[in-house]
Amino acid sequence: GVHEVIRYLFSFARTIGATPQNWLANGLALLIVGIPLWIVVWRIIQRSLQHFSERTALLRQIILFLISLFSAVGILVPLLALPLGGVWAYYSRALYQTFNAEPFLKRGDLFRKLYYYILSALGLIATLIGLQMLFAFIIDLSLRSTALWGGLLRERLAAALASLVVGLPIWLSAWKLMLADVAEKGEAGERARRSLVRKTYLYIALFVGVIGAMISSGYASFILFKALLGQVEPDLLAEVLTSLSQLLIFGGLLAYHLSLLRSDKKMAQRFLSDLHAQFPVLILTTQNGAFASQAVTTFQREMPSLPLAVHAIENGVPDETMSQARAVIIPGDIVAEPNDAIRVWLKNFSGQRLAIPTSAKNWHWLFGSGRGHLAMIKRTVKILYFFGVLFSIELLFSLVSFLMSLIFD
Repeated sequence: GVHEVIRYLFSFARTIGATPQNWLANGLALLIVGIPLWIVVWRIIQRSLQHFSERTALLRQIILFLISLFSAVGILVPLLALPLGGVWAYYSRALYQTFNAEPFLKRGDLFRKLYYYILSALGLIATLIGLQMLFAFIIDLSLRSTALWGGLLRERLAAALASLVVGLPIWLSAWKLMLADVAEKGEAGERARRSLVRKTYLYIALFVGVIGAMISSGYASFILFKALLGQVEPDLLAEVLTSLSQLLIFGGLLAYHLSLLRSDKKMAQRFLSDLHAQFPVLILTTQNGAFASQAVTTFQREMPSLPLAVHAIENGVPDETMSQARAVIIPGDIVAEPNDAIRVWLKNFSGQRLAIPTSAKNWHWLFGSGRGHLAMIKRTVKILYFFGVLFSIELLFSLVSFLMSLIFD
């Protein structure tokens, strides 16, 4: 209804005939019927939100998500921007409240990521289109006759500025929230960086950037080679500059999102390093054993931040500091014939015990027998990595339990 009324008000027909009058009649009729119906139904829905099941209902989140998303798409369409802009502002606020109302619901976080990444994509597309239209306008205005400055160029400039004015704020506002999620420290930031929605968004942006850069650079090379071979285009300079402007836009898109992907990888490595630093490991060995030196070299290469200690069993049991390790690695010869002190210490050890099937006299391991030390050490690194992940999950559950106790006590 609002669209029809606006369409009538902005119709500049010289003669007011039947068609504009029909627009006004249709718009007023739809408004008279639609506004009271929407008010009544929406008030019923608002009263139902007193119940927890209604506030957290999946259907409510889906409806708000779809209305907010489709109204955001409609902002990019002329005439629809005014009515759908109001719809988007109202329903996106209601959707945002559902994100914060029950933060422990995983689907709320999923809807939030989907909504803001799709919104970022829409804003980014509108911004890129506006930039391309603006570059094309500047090229045409610079290279062609100034007499062409008229209605067509004015419309192109207006369209370019409108795309930028609408798309850039949408992209910046939505993308800023997603960057804030990724920048968080700890498990929350790691989940945001590992999110399938984020990775899909980044890889699609990289794909578009690569394809766009290839096409624009390929077309510029094509028309230049044609000119060198004697077939000169009438607007050669304008065509080349337009292709180069497209290459600049798609190259910037590619470079920016590639830097984000690399930054996510570095932050993930830093997060794993912090986890490794909280997982000390002890290696038991004999004075003549070659296993410990190879293990230390491999661990320092694969997990440089892992606290690692080596203890020879000939020196007695490990001291109190070493006994605080989260895991102990025991070669096969010590497992086969541990002395009494080591046997008692292992019995009282509270961490994980990793027995490595190295060669031992009169012992044959069902799995791993005959493998070299290096292969078994690499296998041990993978197992310790798994234990480190379990340890991080344990810390997370401990933190959640502590917070819940503070809330309910």
